[in-house]
Amino acid sequence: MAPASLSIVALLVGAQIIYTSLRFLRNLRAAQRSGLPYTWSPVHELEAPAFITDGFLRWYYKDYLQQGKGWPRWARFMIKDWQYEDRGRATHEYGDCFLVVTFNSLMCYISDPNAASRLVTRRKAFVKPPDKMKILEPFGPNVVSVEGDLWKFHLGITLPPLAAEAVARLVWEETARQVDMMVAAWRPEDSMKERIYALTMNTMSLAGFGHQAEWGEGDRPDRVPPGHEYSLVSALTHVVSHLPHILLLPRLVLRWSPWPVAYRAANELDQYIDDMLAEERERLERGDAGEAYRENLLTAVLRSNIAAEKSKDAAAIGRTALTHEEIKGNVFIFLVAGYDTTANTALFSSLVLALHKEVQDRILQEIDAVYHRAQKAGRSELSYTDDFPQFRYLVAFMYEVMRVFPIVQTLGRVAVGEQEVPLIKGGHVVPDGSYLVVNNTAIHYNPEIWPSPEVIEPRRWLVADPHGLDPAKPLTPEQEAEIAAGSVPIPGNRRGTFLSFGEGPRACLGRSFARVEFVAIMSRMLRNYRLEMTDHDAEKAARVLRTARLRSGSGPVTLIPPEDVPMRLVPRK
Repeated sequence: MAPASLSIVALLVGAQIIYTSLRFLRNLRAAQRSGLPYTWSPVHELEAPAFITDGFLRWYYKDYLQQGKGWPRWARFMIKDWQYEDRGRATHEYGDCFLVVTFNSLMCYISDPNAASRLVTRRKAFVKPPDKMKILEPFGPNVVSVEGDLWKFHLGITLPPLAAEAVARLVWEETARQVDMMVAAWRPEDSMKERIYALTMNTMSLAGFGHQAEWGEGDRPDRVPPGHEYSLVSALTHVVSHLPHILLLPRLVLRWSPWPVAYRAANELDQYIDDMLAEERERLERGDAGEAYRENLLTAVLRSNIAAEKSKDAAAIGRTALTHEEIKGNVFIFLVAGYDTTANTALFSSLVLALHKEVQDRILQEIDAVYHRAQKAGRSELSYTDDFPQFRYLVAFMYEVMRVFPIVQTLGRVAVGEQEVPLIKGGHVVPDGSYLVVNNTAIHYNPEIWPSPEVIEPRRWLVADPHGLDPAKPLTPEQEAEIAAGSVPIPGNRRGTFLSFGEGPRACLGRSFARVEFVAIMSRMLRNYRLEMTDHDAEKAARVLRTARLRSGSGPVTLIPPEDVPMRLVPRK
């Protein structure tokens, strides 16, 4: 029996080797037929084995990256979000559009603005990878994970709440309250990363779920209601900090995994959302409008859904309202997007301000000017309606930070049938089922698109042509006049050249939400303080910024700083 068993095993192994080799040859021939430059790799970043290669290679090459050479050529494509450290080197080697052939699939990397824009706007020809999108449904299908008519249906219900003035005012006011509590509780030994994460989580607690959190309440037993193990804020925090485990592992597997806290937190959040949905549905059906602060994302989605439910117009998919699971899924995706993007943008921004005095000085001047105008109008506090639109330099600063530190590094799609990839210099056809990824970092660091791309210069976004302002040269009289006039729309970049918020019909729905929260954080925090490095050692400060530019923290959703940065708030004179 033993020899027979060995023969069967050998036969199966041989069959697998032959099958894998044939698939590789098929992918190789498809790459050759496309006419695009190509290379090969055992694994690419979107394949399952990359979860192993990514962690190992990031650990092994951590010190190597400090040399500023990017990833070794043989390893780069096996690393998740390798593009940030690579800084467009692969583009220089292979071109603006090239293929990576693996044993299992074909990957197309794009750093051509024209092709990038077409890729993200042609939503039927290039769809989000279905297998990857299922991962984003631990609480239910949502506007990010679904496609086609179902996506349009989700969009119609979820977009109005995100664009609602009431929600924007809520975010503005609650962010200011949370910043005041953060500043009051500030201790020199506290972690900047933990402060910012707590601030944005507490804001999302109210904006997303209607729960007004107090500073540090996640650690207080008296904030845990009967029948729960965690407070809402604590459950939210644990879910976000264990997001990779919750997204990748089925709930049953998670229960017996090395991360039981992730399982308990996911169940707790599930229960909280169920309870709040039941309570809000009952209140809305009674016609109880409630207090203004109750109009949060959860209630707004529910209100929009109930209105759709009562509508006589049937949707293309045969129904007019989201299911209970779909409402939960959308509230969850709002949480992840609203928390992660703003928190990490604020972290990188704090680092830039602490190390670039001239940028911080301009922001402080704008903050003082806005407060002065508010006081002349008889207001001691800033309001969303009257004052948010006046923060032009601060909004420009946010966009510039997101260009230099691309919070969302890649945009992935799958070709439905053979599709042409239209490049600035001609076009090529990619095979059906090819993965396509837009390399945001290569576009953001292309000197032909963004002059002197390494330089942080928010004023790029205050002129009519952001691509015509070169920080290495003096401003032209026309540029100075445009900045002084303050009438240029932000952002005003060409299509396909800035993709941190995406572009086209599937662009980030919460970009206005993010702008409001970011401006509220910075304008409130810097009203009476400056941000400085705790350690005044200039050499150490330069090393911190160099590390942030050369190496990412490999976050599960967005780019994060590679290490915490010691900062302090210093009272302004």
